[in-house]
Amino acid sequence: MVAMDLAKVQMGVQEELGNEWEVTVRAVNKNNGVDLTGVVCMKDGYSYAPTVYLENIVAQDDEGAIKEIAREAREMLKETRFAPDIMLDWENIKNRVCYRLVNWDRNAKKLERVPHKRFLDLAVTYAVVIDLDGKDEMGAYEISNEHLERMGRSVEEIEAAATQNTPRLLPARAIGLSQVIFGDIMGGHEHGSGIFDIGGEPMVACTNSGKHYGASVIMYDGLLAELAKQMGDDLFVIPSSVHEVIACPASFCEDPRYIRETIMQINASDLVNETEYLSDNLYIYRRDTDEMTVFVDIA
Repeated sequence: MVAMDLAKVQMGVQEELGNEWEVTVRAVNKNNGVDLTGVVCMKDGYSYAPTVYLENIVAQDDEGAIKEIAREAREMLKETRFAPDIMLDWENIKNRVCYRLVNWDRNAKKLERVPHKRFLDLAVTYAVVIDLDGKDEMGAYEISNEHLERMGRSVEEIEAAATQNTPRLLPARAIGLSQVIFGDIMGGHEHGSGIFDIGGEPMVACTNSGKHYGASVIMYDGLLAELAKQMGDDLFVIPSSVHEVIACPASFCEDPRYIRETIMQINASDLVNETEYLSDNLYIYRRDTDEMTVFVDIA
């Protein structure tokens, strides 16, 4: 990111957007404790404030950044399908609450201010989906403890809603890994008409229809059981990122320790964005117990 005069950028964006908007610049704590510089643009009459991150700005000077930020803020508010002033109305959002999986340790500070529950070395958090296509982070906002208090709702109610909504709003996709690679080369990897399009392949990429926080599909009722049934084996589950996991038959992996070392090496490299890191652990799903656990090498 090119160094910018934050005060100048704030004043410039304010002038560009006009008096109906209030523009502030602040540090925003993202997933895994990563702080980004956000230009928050609140328009009169709206509870949803588009936030444009300076780290994502392409412009190489303050003037260009100001125009780019203002344009993005207008587009983000225009594209949202959520009406103004209903962000804290439970009756309007209860069918849009979904869950996400993030790393427990790296989000310790965030977990102090958001409703959550523990799942192995991970945390389940909750968000309201604004745009049902789920294509980008701006299409949802995270639920905080403050939101719960203002709505007068409990963690149990949020969890129940998310358990029902998430598979419905963001259906699972399990795609043979070679199809994913081929699809990426061709500019996309939407394959098949059903959830399970694995084509007999030994390694399967699992995500959701929006490919955003898609690792949460491992919590969908029956998904791992169905994959294990089709593969005829227990499963190793590799946490690629918060957006995707890879599943393969346990018998396919001769040396699970090598897989875990590879997971750690990839996570430590530039191949995984710091905000998209999920875990260094390897997981195993066992058919006889219908349970996924952290793989522990007893040799």
